[in-house]
Amino acid sequence: MFLYEKKIGYLSRYQNGEKQDGAGFIKILREKDAYILDIHIQSNLKMLNGNYTLLLLLDRQETAWEQISLREGKGNIHRKIMLRNKMLCIGDILYNEETLWGIKLFLDGQSWISGNFKEKRKELTAAVASEKEEAPDKTEAGQNEKIIQGCQQPIQFRSCPYAKEKAGQNDVRHARDSRLQSKAGMEDNNVRYEEIKEKLKKNLNTKGWDGRWFKRAVTDDGEELGSINSEECRIDSISQSWSVISGAGENDKKFISMQEAENYLVDRENKIIKLFDPAFDKGKVNPGYIKAYPPGIRENGGQYTHAATWFIMAEAILGFGDKAVEFAEIINPINHTKTKDEAKKFKLEPYILPADVYSNKDLLGRGGWNWYTGSSSWYFKVVIEYILGLKIKDGYLYIEPCISKNWKEYEIKYKYKTSLYNIKVKNSNSKNTGVTKFILNNDEITEKRVLLQDNGKINNIEIVM
Repeated sequence: MFLYEKKIGYLSRYQNGEKQDGAGFIKILREKDAYILDIHIQSNLKMLNGNYTLLLLLDRQETAWEQISLREGKGNIHRKIMLRNKMLCIGDILYNEETLWGIKLFLDGQSWISGNFKEKRKELTAAVASEKEEAPDKTEAGQNEKIIQGCQQPIQFRSCPYAKEKAGQNDVRHARDSRLQSKAGMEDNNVRYEEIKEKLKKNLNTKGWDGRWFKRAVTDDGEELGSINSEECRIDSISQSWSVISGAGENDKKFISMQEAENYLVDRENKIIKLFDPAFDKGKVNPGYIKAYPPGIRENGGQYTHAATWFIMAEAILGFGDKAVEFAEIINPINHTKTKDEAKKFKLEPYILPADVYSNKDLLGRGGWNWYTGSSSWYFKVVIEYILGLKIKDGYLYIEPCISKNWKEYEIKYKYKTSLYNIKVKNSNSKNTGVTKFILNNDEITEKRVLLQDNGKINNIEIVM
């Protein structure tokens, strides 16, 4: 599929005090998951003969080196580029003993994300930079430029800084990095994204708040999902859980929304934490493929176990250890198969976390798919890190429990390379959270953390809540 072609105009340099112009031509074609890139160079510098190096920057990180042969100032290269992330980011530097010129091109799907073609080139050599550039003739540009539908921004072509082949690949990469990731630019981005984050938080807590919980989504025609006014999908667990996990929800709203989610979505009798309620059935809103499932099956209002684990995580973050432990036990498959009748109802293995559990009235409590769900790793993470509290941060071991106050003690054996850490947590004060003492090998650690060491030793840690 043809994507783009354009003449490269006004590429200049000075040699022996004489201005010399060159031109080029780029053509890009799409072939399934690859781009076909053709670059043609034509210069009036007929003395340019031999092989020149072309640097391709792919997917913003990978680099590939190609050779282009120039004969009397002319040459071309044909390259097929495989894309993993459906993104093409090419910054070409064509050089030999001295830089001829460079081409910078960004292609993201069908959108161009570089600057304006008419922007003054800031990276010309001193001689070229001293002379103002002339914009390409609009008529000529119109004749020589064909852009596919959907491309919104023009491509920027600019000369590259002086570089020598002898400097090697690292120098070129460093020059590129200094341009793309300058400290000032990164600081500007940090400020920008902080502003965006604060705006999103404000919108979440105003326009996204529905009085008792957070809304889930808005359709293209303006219908709200996860709203108290919704006929179906009145409340959704993901919005409530992630208002806590992300830290974006305001304090009072987080607690209120999680309590409402528990009231509507936690079915203690049938041991289910539903994704949302009520399920989509005969309402006018069409949310997409999930409505193709019968009500209460998989994503359509059943227990979708990813969301259930996030719900438990959010309860632990809020410090509700009793609820976090209770809900972790609810979705544990062993607790769905304690009796013969329960096993017949669940119909899955008792040692495999299911991807979903049905809330449909005719199949209530039946397990759906299993053996491949990523929710099992989320469940493991939630239990180990957020309930038992074993966390590794920057090489340090922390114990930050959020447990049932009925738990009096528990033990963890953690192996770090050749070292072993025997951890015993005591909760004689019937607390949900909080560490009073952190004792390592009979010495109290005031920082309540220990640096992990690969020394083959056995270490004993005692935690007093």
